[in-house]
Amino acid sequence: MKCWFPCMPGVCEMNVPLYVFYDGECPLCLRTARWLRRLDWQRRLVWVSFRAPGVVTRFGLDPVRAEARLQVQADGRTLEGIAAVEAIVARLPALWPLWPWLVLARWVGLGQRLYDWVARHRWRLGARQTCAGVCIRPDPSHEG
Repeated sequence: MKCWFPCMPGVCEMNVPLYVFYDGECPLCLRTARWLRRLDWQRRLVWVSFRAPGVVTRFGLDPVRAEARLQVQADGRTLEGIAAVEAIVARLPALWPLWPWLVLARWVGLGQRLYDWVARHRWRLGARQTCAGVCIRPDPSHEG
């Protein structure tokens, strides 16, 4: 079954697993992944921490890019940042009402910028929950 959302060919093929590579040491990322797993009642997403041993090599990920932005992969194609969010939304019917807003944000040039801001500040935004000493916080001089 193919979805009707205009995204990268192959990424929206519903019978092809969409691998979601997230930061498994980031409290905000972990909470978001848990929430999205609950919405994935059709089990269309496969959640993988890019920090798990061997993941970067096995899936051919660039560790610097994976650190900076959420990445998804289907049929060997990789999307990142706001495009990855769009691919996730396309797979989760409960989130389909967000689709027009994502398209509009991309169209006016705000989608990726907003995504990048959240990604750069994810350690502060996830501060409600502790990292139990395992978080590797980015150098503050690189935060915008």
